[in-house]
Amino acid sequence: MRLTVLVGNYFKKYIQYEIRKSTGVTIEKTFRKPIEMRRKKYLFTEDRPWTDGAKQANHLTEKLEEVLVEPISDEEWKVFKGDRVCDIL
Repeated sequence: MRLTVLVGNYFKKYIQYEIRKSTGVTIEKTFRKPIEMRRKKYLFTEDRPWTDGAKQANHLTEKLEEVLVEPISDEEWKVFKGDRVCDIL
C-alpha cells in the first residue's frame, strides 16, 4: 500500500474515533457483549470534532437544540454555479 493512503486513512479514522467517543457510551456487561448507547444526531459546529468545544456541544446529558436557518430569497442570492468566491464575510 502507498504511504499516502495509510496516512490519509489514519487521520480520517482518528476523526471518526473522536466523534464516536463524544457521542456514545459503552456499557460493559459481565456475561454479555458490551452495549454501546449512542446519540443519533451529531451537532457540527465551528469547532473541530477532537476539541473540547465540540465535546461540550455534543455531551450526552444535554439535549440538542434544533438550529433554525432562515432561507435566502432569490433576490439576495448573488452566488451562482461556476462563480469563484474569494471572500466570505
